[in-house]
Amino acid sequence: MSKPKKNPKALFLDRDGVINLDTGYTHKVTDLKFRPGVIPFLLEQQKHYHLIVITNQSGVARGFYSLLDVEAFHSEMAHRLANEGVHIQGFFTCPHLPESKLPWFQKTCDCRKPLPGLIKRADALLGPFALEESVVLGDRERDIECGQALGLKGIQIMGGADATPSQKADLIAKDFSDLAGPIPRLFSFV
Repeated sequence: MSKPKKNPKALFLDRDGVINLDTGYTHKVTDLKFRPGVIPFLLEQQKHYHLIVITNQSGVARGFYSLLDVEAFHSEMAHRLANEGVHIQGFFTCPHLPESKLPWFQKTCDCRKPLPGLIKRADALLGPFALEESVVLGDRERDIECGQALGLKGIQIMGGADATPSQKADLIAKDFSDLAGPIPRLFSFV
């Protein structure tokens, strides 16, 4: 008899400030610039994890840009990363904001980080994943809280000058050089 196959692990990545440089409500394809070291990091991690992007995009609810702009940005990001050999399994976006002046985005949802709805949606559509062996990587405490709500380990990568170290992160890295090698070795997943 063969051993039952174990559920795969996922690395849930915040977008702005983690994969790409955060220019403030980043949405134009022309503003897509990858963070230094992210491509080699993702190439290594995809050997161990499914790579999934989870991102709050309140700029949609604020009327700064549209969901079509977000989709075009994600399409271009996926294309450029694929050209480098990195394969993103999916992009999950929260465009909501309770105080939005646009009624269709004005809601309290379960997908706006720090709530874990984006991870739940990804798990339902692309998984199931071994969440107890999965990791969330973000530049803000809300990213860490989102993953930890479901039992994931949380890694904060420091971003811009205004970045505040998370009190809840399992690990804080100043940049991708701090995360060289496979993430599973950092925890007891191996």
